[in-house]
This record gives sequence, structure tokens and C-alpha cells, in this order.
Amino acid sequence: MKRRDFLKTGSLAALGGMLLTPFGAKANTIKEEFRGRKAKNIIFMVSDGMSVGTMIMADIYLKRKNGQSSNWVGLYEDNLVQRALMDMASANAIVTDSAAASSSWGGGVRVNNGSLNVSPNGKENMPILQKFKQAGKKVGCVTTVPITHATPAGFCVTSKRRNAMDH
Repeated sequence: MKRRDFLKTGSLAALGGMLLTPFGAKANTIKEEFRGRKAKNIIFMVSDGMSVGTMIMADIYLKRKNGQSSNWVGLYEDNLVQRALMDMASANAIVTDSAAASSSWGGGVRVNNGSLNVSPNGKENMPILQKFKQAGKKVGCVTTVPITHATPAGFCVTSKRRNAMDH
């Protein structure tokens, strides 16, 4: 087999494997009883650096060890949660830093590397947790790192500099 054919076949197999996750097709539909209803509460989970593959591996392990799916995959299979994929590219660089990635995710706007929810033209964008709070929801941010680190901060604050932790 030629090297090019091997790489093409391997790439197609890997792509096919990614598309055939254990909860792929079922997670895209919402149960009829939930259609048209507004969410009472929202849990927005960010597993920084964790791919879908990590969740799948954990699920396979738990099925083999305990004979049941993980709680997260169970929620997907029962259509009780939704998942989405998002491009979190920086506004000014090929390589995105944590501040720009969390701002695009937590604020919905691409920002330059090094800033938190401040667009390239200087406009401050309200992050998602502040939007929830403004809508009368109680909010909290649970994190394994200090709240001032770039990833959690991108969901909570605006700052021209990601290292302005004293503010």
C-alpha cells in the first residue's frame, strides 16, 4: 500500500470513528415534552482541555467495570442535555490563548489574545454569567484553578489584560 493511500484511509477511518460516538445521533433531538419550554436553570460545564474522546473513554471504562454508562453519557442518551461544538479562534493570532478562547465561548465574540471579553475595537462584551445574573438567575463559577485564571474569567468578567488579576 502506498503511503498516501495509507494516510488517506487512516484519516477517513479516524473521521468516521469521531462521527460515530456512542451518543452522537440521540443527543441532537430534544424530547417532545421539553420542546418550547424555557430552561429553569442552566449548568454550563467547561472541561478545559478535555475532548469528547475523553468522555467516551471514561464511558467505555465504566461500562466494562460497572456495567453502566457514565452519568454524563446517560444524560445525552436520555436527551436531557445538549452539546455543541464551537470554533474559539482568536481575533488576532493563529494560536489562540486561554483568554481569547474562553472569551469567545463565554462572551460570544472573538477577542485578541491576552484580553477577556474586550473586542479588538475596545468594546466590552458581557460574558454569559453576567447575562444570566442580569436575567435574574443565580450564578456561580466552580473552578479547580483561581477564578482569576483566564478560562474561568472569560465566563465572568471583562478586562483588557488577562493578567490584571488585582482588579
